[in-house]
Amino acid sequence: MKRTRLLGRLLALCAAAILLVGLAGCGSRAEQSPLVVLFSDQGGGDYAVAAIKGTIFGAFPEARVVDGETSMPQFDLASGAYILDLGTPDYPAGTIFVCCENPGDLPGTSCIAAVSARGCVFLAPDNGLLTRVAADPGFAAVYRVADQSLFARPLKTASADWVLPTAAALLASGTTPEELGPKVAEITKLDIPEARRAGETVTGSVVFVDRFGNCLTNIPENLLRDLGVGKADRVVVAWRGGEAIMIAGSAYGDVPEGDPVALLNGSSPLQLSVNMDSFADVYGVAAGSRIIAALAARSSGR
Repeated sequence: MKRTRLLGRLLALCAAAILLVGLAGCGSRAEQSPLVVLFSDQGGGDYAVAAIKGTIFGAFPEARVVDGETSMPQFDLASGAYILDLGTPDYPAGTIFVCCENPGDLPGTSCIAAVSARGCVFLAPDNGLLTRVAADPGFAAVYRVADQSLFARPLKTASADWVLPTAAALLASGTTPEELGPKVAEITKLDIPEARRAGETVTGSVVFVDRFGNCLTNIPENLLRDLGVGKADRVVVAWRGGEAIMIAGSAYGDVPEGDPVALLNGSSPLQLSVNMDSFADVYGVAAGSRIIAALAARSSGR
């Protein structure tokens, strides 16, 4: 009887041990590599984005690759910088952003890995694309991609379009940013004018027009709040050759269909829109347009 009980206990202990090992194994398999998120101006129906993904998966098949925005305005670094600034803050810590905006013929040695305070890594050509995210939230460290031993092709002649996704695969598989190359103190930044208040007006510019024709500006909401602009106030926005008087709102539906609305939603700068239409087309406004905004009640005599 004692032997039977002892044998039963041993079998139970063995079963428990096997279960624990199995659970530990499951936990290990459940661990996932960080997200790899693509931002590029190379979308639009050809092979370029597919080739970028192929480079990542070819080097690290377990990578988790998702599209951020792969059809950014071509060759427009200022718009690309704006999209990265607005499109990346809410991704989880550790996310790897592959930013292939206008690398052109830049060699692999132009590529950098910029690490944010949350541990996200921005892989990009050092061409000014990271100007806005360098300002907010800022980078804890930046490294130049330079360790040739990690790459099958010569970095001096390899395209940045190949080096960036290859570096992403390395990071996703466990390589640390500092292993990619030496630390750098400065990166290239675009000369992007900031919005300014002068008396009862705020001057800024349209930095990006999205595919719906919404005109996103560089005017932060706080500058307009300082002028006394609140929800439902009438705002006048003028540009070379025209102006529009619109209602300040937090949603397109705050105005009737076809009417313009100055969107102030607290999470992004002033956006000029038309409910169910294109502000850019209706008013002939393009990226780069200089604009002046004020409370309509204080704009008499303009």
